[in-house]
Amino acid sequence: MKKTSMTVLFAVTLSGCTGNLPGRQSYWDAQVRERCEKDGGITIHERVKISKKDALFLWGQGLPLPTENTRKDSPYFWEMTEEKIRDSYPKVARTEDLVKRRSDGKVLGKSIRYWRSGGDFPAGLSEATSFICPQHANLSEQIFLIEAD
Repeated sequence: MKKTSMTVLFAVTLSGCTGNLPGRQSYWDAQVRERCEKDGGITIHERVKISKKDALFLWGQGLPLPTENTRKDSPYFWEMTEEKIRDSYPKVARTEDLVKRRSDGKVLGKSIRYWRSGGDFPAGLSEATSFICPQHANLSEQIFLIEAD
């Protein structure tokens, strides 16, 4: 067998053993983009005006909005669910964040993101890359309008 044939055979064998084939990362990035175009992004159902004092109470020193069970005294809370689309390498998932009002359970807004982690070729030689769509979605900034004192 020629040296180039052995090199190609070795590369194909190595990629098959690591679970990666050239193009897999591109395939999953395309899947993430397609799904993101269908239902990704932010949907606001209600905007809420709050004072600077209430904003400080909700977020403290830049912490995210509390979850339902972390601070029972918070009038608003954040909830996240993650649906695994692919659990092997590369990992692909759909994440949905909700901001809710505690008093009536109303969803004030939601953010849907899709992401891919890993799938690099060859695997294990560097840190895994990732892809997320949409890139930036700060739900709280769009729901809560902080009034000037």
